[in-house]
Parts: sequence; C-alpha cells; structure tokens
Amino acid sequence: MLATLKELENEFLEARSSRASPFGRRLRLLRVQAWLLPVAGKSGQPEEVRTKWARDALEEARRLTGEGPGELLALHWQVCALLRLSRRDEARECLKQALRVGQGEPLPLSEELLDSLRAADAQKAQGNDAFQRREWRSALQHFDAAVQADGRHLDAEFSSILFCNRGAVRQKLWKAQAALEDFTMALCMAPKYAKALFRRGAVYLELERYRSAEADFEAVALLEPKFVGLQEHRRRARLWARQPPKRNFYAILGIGFDVSSAELKKAYRASALKWHPDKNIDQPEKAEKRFKDIQEAFETLSDAKSRQEYLVCS
Repeated sequence: MLATLKELENEFLEARSSRASPFGRRLRLLRVQAWLLPVAGKSGQPEEVRTKWARDALEEARRLTGEGPGELLALHWQVCALLRLSRRDEARECLKQALRVGQGEPLPLSEELLDSLRAADAQKAQGNDAFQRREWRSALQHFDAAVQADGRHLDAEFSSILFCNRGAVRQKLWKAQAALEDFTMALCMAPKYAKALFRRGAVYLELERYRSAEADFEAVALLEPKFVGLQEHRRRARLWARQPPKRNFYAILGIGFDVSSAELKKAYRASALKWHPDKNIDQPEKAEKRFKDIQEAFETLSDAKSRQEYLVCS
C-alpha cells in the first residue's frame, strides 16, 4: 500500500514537472486564466501590469495551441488575451479558427464570446449613427444594448468608448448625474482617455462642481493640449472654481456650453414646464423663483451678444 502511494506521488510530481503532460498543460492553462482574471476598473492593478499579464497569457496560450488535447480551450483564452490587448480584429480571426478547429462543435464559451463581440460592435455602430442624426433616445437604447453585450469588459479600450458614448447621450438628454457615472466608469477603464476627461469636466460644470471640472480640464491639457473646446472650458472652470457665479445659467437649464439653439429651446421648454408655478402649488415660492431664473437664463443664452457678455463677465 505504501509502495503504491509512493508511486502515485512520484507520478504526480513527474506530471507536474512536465509542461507537455496533461496535468502540466492544465496548470499552464490555469495560469493563463489567472493572468486574465483582473478586470480594468474593478481589480485595481495599474494598466501596465494588466497589459504585461495579457501579453504573458497570449504567449502561453499560443504555445499551448496545437500541442495536444485542449486546443479549442487554448484558442479561447488566446482570444481573451487578444481582447485584453485591444487587438479586436485578431481576436475575431482567432475565434473563426476555433470554429474551424471545432468542426461544427465549437467550445460553447467561444460561441458565446463571438456572439457578444458581434452584438456589441453592431449596437455601437447603430448608436453612433443615431447620435450623428441627433436621435438621442434611439442612440441611448443602442449604447445600453452594447454595454450589456460587452458585459465582461475584456477589451478595456472598447468598453471605455461605450461608456463615454453613452455618457454623451445621457448628457444630451439632461441626465447629468447618469452621464457623470458613465464618464467616470470610462476613466476607470482608461485613465488617459482625453475625450472622457473633457466630457466629465463639462458635466462637472453643469453640476456646479467647478474644482472637479478644473482638475479634469487640466488633465486633458497634459494629454492633448489642442483638444477642441479645451481653452474656453478650462478658462471658465478656473474662473468659476475661484469665484463661482451667482447663477450658473447653464446649470439652471441643464445644458453644456456647446448647446445648439434647438437644444437650448428644448431645454428651456422642459425646465419651464417642470417649474411653472401652476404645476407646483405645494411649493409656490420655490417654483416662482426657479421659473424666473429659467426665464432669465433663456433670455441671456438665446441672444448671442448677451451670451458672450455673460461668459466674459461672469
């Protein structure tokens, strides 16, 4: 009995030491999965660390592919490593290879991953088209679907773009707090994403959080000094961080500095309807004050000269 146990122990140690043995391959595959376990924005590792682990995972998965049984599983994790490195096109080709190797019976994990890639890409494209047409609610539906399809967030660069795009739509729909959450999520995944920083800074201005806005615009200036619109927004944030305006007309109407005439009118109508004294009989004084502020904000911002004077003098 002791001899048998000793033989089993020796076989175990021999299998563990052999990279090509079935047990050795399982250990190597587990290590690949461990390298890919951290998720951007959740696990806390610096981006460079996750990138190095993703490269190590890719190299090992490629070595495992073709060595013996389990090739489909190795291909699947090779795809995951490529996505972690934002090499999305290569990942698709690798998935197609997995389908060919499977000969009609591909690994369910790979099928699920391919479906999610296709769905996220398609919904993102439709969301972008709707955004260009200024169909905000349609764009929001598509970006919501894209974020849901991209639930694993393997490709941090792609995921950050989805959150940033959805945040931009929410901002257009005067959902500043929800937009702020999306921009922050995008920056958790991609801390050096200048567009997300700029857009979050603009939302901070709308929410009258001027010091936070100033910090974001300063970060954009370091990353992309010539970012379109940065100079005006940065100047405004610096000024208001030190001397906040008595009334932020943009915040009153829930709009950004780049608001169009049509969007300004729409925001005014929505705000005026919400705070009309006849609809707020339970708080008449507050409603009357808000309604007057809304009227003054619209009158100031709808006139080009008054709007410029407000921006320069406030």
